[in-house]
Amino acid sequence: MESSVQDWLSEQCGKIPGVRNALVLLGARTGQSLPAAVWPADSRPPIEVYAAARDTLLGKLPIQRVSPSATSQHHIFSIPIRLGDRASGALAIAVDPAESPSDEFVLGKLRPAITQLYPIIGALQVASPGSSEALRLTATILSHARFDQACTAFANEVAAIFHCHRVSIGLAREGSMAVAALSHGSGSISNSEAFAEIEAAMEEAVDQGVAVLYPLPQDAKARIVLAHAILARGAQESILTVPLVADGEIVGAITLEGPGEAAFNDDEQILLEHLIGLLAPLLMLKKRAEETAWQRSRREMSRLWGQLRVPGINRVKLVGTALASMLLLLTVMPVPHRVTAPARVEGEVQRVLAAPSDGFLQQVHVRPGDEVKQEQVLIELAQQELLLEQRKWQSEMAQHENAYGAAMSKGDRTQLAISMARQLEAQAQLGLVQQQLERSRLAAPFDGIVTEGDLAQSLGSPVKKGQVLMTVAPRDRYRIVVEVDESDIAHVLNGQPGSLAPTARPGDAQAFVVSRITLVATVIDTRNVFEVEGTIETGKPARAGAIALRPGMKGIAKISIGYQPLGWIFFHRLANWLRLSFWRWGG
Repeated sequence: MESSVQDWLSEQCGKIPGVRNALVLLGARTGQSLPAAVWPADSRPPIEVYAAARDTLLGKLPIQRVSPSATSQHHIFSIPIRLGDRASGALAIAVDPAESPSDEFVLGKLRPAITQLYPIIGALQVASPGSSEALRLTATILSHARFDQACTAFANEVAAIFHCHRVSIGLAREGSMAVAALSHGSGSISNSEAFAEIEAAMEEAVDQGVAVLYPLPQDAKARIVLAHAILARGAQESILTVPLVADGEIVGAITLEGPGEAAFNDDEQILLEHLIGLLAPLLMLKKRAEETAWQRSRREMSRLWGQLRVPGINRVKLVGTALASMLLLLTVMPVPHRVTAPARVEGEVQRVLAAPSDGFLQQVHVRPGDEVKQEQVLIELAQQELLLEQRKWQSEMAQHENAYGAAMSKGDRTQLAISMARQLEAQAQLGLVQQQLERSRLAAPFDGIVTEGDLAQSLGSPVKKGQVLMTVAPRDRYRIVVEVDESDIAHVLNGQPGSLAPTARPGDAQAFVVSRITLVATVIDTRNVFEVEGTIETGKPARAGAIALRPGMKGIAKISIGYQPLGWIFFHRLANWLRLSFWRWGG
């Protein structure tokens, strides 16, 4: 069965020009994968080809061409091999684009040929050797909460499985390798200089993008092994370094050091590559779970920047160019700019009704919000004391009139003058009392609406002379007062249009025009604001169902100040704050 798959793969590679490597990878019931055939025969496929086939087998890649990676300029095609409704295997093939006619030609050759494998693959579904080792290593990684602990335990298990005296795990950091874990406490990793030789061997394998074995077997392909030879120092030992691949990129390497020059045979090397290919993403997932938000953002930006630097046009470049163009357009495009601030509705004029004298409330006929007519009585004060005083002066006036008549009859000019003077005094006092009686009934000065003074619950309470009892504003004659922040007042001018959305009904915006700007600031709710008065536009028919304005209403007002670039609208406050901060710091 295996020779049939190998013969089929060799036949297909002979039909396609420019093929460099090919691999048929089968899935086992245990969740592992097993190479069924490679091309050239008896060779070891590059790790990029193996990773593409594995990702396709796991459902991470569709039928697609994989873009050239940083370590390979070949086009890698990966196609799933399906039996029924599940992927049972995958075919990955690396083609030199300089020799291949086109990508469509390669896919056109491979897709119909895949059907010839279905009867062969159906009989070749066997469990992968190394399934127990894969489960053992997976359990080791998952049993530790921290990444460094999981790496150390993983290195220990790999050393036990392959009988190594030291296993080192390194991670890629800013273009170089750094040892992250050692097996069996082989030394502290705090001193990076002690592991320069191990890191150099890892970088040697990562730069070539393949697993490197030292000493090289006689029939193996030529590899650069200078760093591995220095690490071995002429001792009788074997060194095997395998790159760690996750998400299509090399993220680190693992170096095994075993006794003897032939410590790792071909089967062990293939098994190690399979285990590393399966478990490296799990290790990286645990590492990335411990990253901070800044580290994740930086890694993602580095990944996107790397995709942008890849030659040719790809989806990332198209999306990035579109977003940059849209951002530039939105930044420089002028749009209407409006100053937004809280606002309230007040009467155009307000008349205050104050207590004419000390007294007590007797009757209150209206409450805030009621409409009133001119001369309508709104408040009545108690009149008992004034009526008594009126009777007193009426009585005294009658007495002085009688005394005046008696003096006239007697011809007593002295008494006549005194009586006349007292009579005039009593008459004046009586007029004063009469005036106070009239003023005890407070009436509306004009047609309007009561805006302040709810005294219905205060009947009988005393009032002082001059105390404000009620405020009346004319009906349908209002003004809008906008509380503009001091950072925006420089943009507001007389005559600018605006609109008010009342809190009671935000959908009914009321248009107004700025008529007056107060030049003195006021502190309101810890904000330094300037009050801007607006005149409501008249002559426009009200929309059906629109709510009528009332004094005391509040809402949000927007004053149109012209057109400004969208970038200026978003960032001018920040720019002003930075200027003020630099000035404060002595810039």
